[in-house]
Amino acid sequence: MPLFFLLHFRVTRPCLAVLCACAVLLAGCVATGRAVDEQNRLAVPCSGTAQCDRYWARALDWVNQNSSYPVKNATGWAILTEVPSEYKFDLAYRVIRWPRDDGGQDLVFTANCSPFLPCVPQPATAFEKFRAYVIAP
Repeated sequence: MPLFFLLHFRVTRPCLAVLCACAVLLAGCVATGRAVDEQNRLAVPCSGTAQCDRYWARALDWVNQNSSYPVKNATGWAILTEVPSEYKFDLAYRVIRWPRDDGGQDLVFTANCSPFLPCVPQPATAFEKFRAYVIAP
């Protein structure tokens, strides 16, 4: 019965116009979100297995030393802390080891806090400290 209803449903021009407008707006939001993600991507590049393994070990050390939240998951490709609390200013961290086309890797860093409170420190500041620690000799 529902299929029969859909086959005989008539779309009026105003309804069609609204549907098209919604589709265009949704597509714009998706495209904008991707552009912002690419623009705000914070990564530490590495090349070669030895350098990338050393950077990865230092990334895990930094997260363990600087996160107020415990590490929830640490594998060879992802470091994740617990989800940020609604009532804390502290940052939660996610670091992903992402392969590049040239054979190197990026350690992609993400830091966030409660959506209701300002982050302390700011994610960009945390990234600069993370980067300095990871690439230090």
